[in-house]
Amino acid sequence: LRAMLGELLTGALAAALAEALPEPDVAWADQPRVKGGNLACLHKEIDGRDFYFLANSSDTPVSTSVRLRGRLQLERWDPHTGNMAPQPAELDKHTSRIPLQLAPVSSAFFVGSRLLL
Repeated sequence: LRAMLGELLTGALAAALAEALPEPDVAWADQPRVKGGNLACLHKEIDGRDFYFLANSSDTPVSTSVRLRGRLQLERWDPHTGNMAPQPAELDKHTSRIPLQLAPVSSAFFVGSRLLL
């Protein structure tokens, strides 16, 4: 009985915490493993828009799925070429999921406007 009660409380506590805490700014579907550098992200809100900067300073290419907080209509800005293009995303109640491919020693901005539910 004690073990069952412990499991129930742990499950209930985990559910309560998940409900009370906001979504993280950035969450990796699978945390990429890189060598010879880092994978970094930065999120800022400026004038009602969300700016996510993701950078790969490693020698390893990165290919993964990333969840960004908020339901966003996104653009991908390439700081290396100046190219700006719409970024497709899968939306759920609180996040936008995007595929992320970053070559070694490269970066990208994802700029989004909030969508209503």
